[in-house]
Amino acid sequence: MIAKSIPDTLLDALRYDQETGQLFWKRSGSGRRKNLLAGCTYEGRKRIRHMGKNYPVSRIIWTMINGPIPEEIQIDHRDITPSNNRLDNLRLATVNQNGTNKKKEPHKTSKYKGVCWNKRDKIWRVAIRINGKIKHLGNFHDEYKAHLAYADAAKQAFGEFARVL
Repeated sequence: MIAKSIPDTLLDALRYDQETGQLFWKRSGSGRRKNLLAGCTYEGRKRIRHMGKNYPVSRIIWTMINGPIPEEIQIDHRDITPSNNRLDNLRLATVNQNGTNKKKEPHKTSKYKGVCWNKRDKIWRVAIRINGKIKHLGNFHDEYKAHLAYADAAKQAFGEFARVL
């Protein structure tokens, strides 16, 4: 189970290093040594277990510096590297915003996000998902022009959260 609100007892026990984006235990206790790196990595994301619950390190850091986060809000990593928890890489996001800031899936036929090759028609097709609905953006003979169509639509729809590659 992943808990969202961070207990004060956990926040008080940790120290944040702004240069590395890592958390360290402030004091010994419960078998911990002072200044020991806090947390473990699970599925690429750093978490800390406290009182039987898991807390994402990114959420702990944001709470330590900026205060509580509403339950429905997530922490987005600007560079899409979940282990990079430096404060300048973290931002608040809705579920939709966080979902738009992700890489192109590696098994797709194009090197660009939102673009796929239609083998039958021998043409590049472009589509974007906005609020769960797929919007067809057109067909292109040139893969790069197809990419530009996706990039324009993503920037309009998602603003700073748009990831086009």
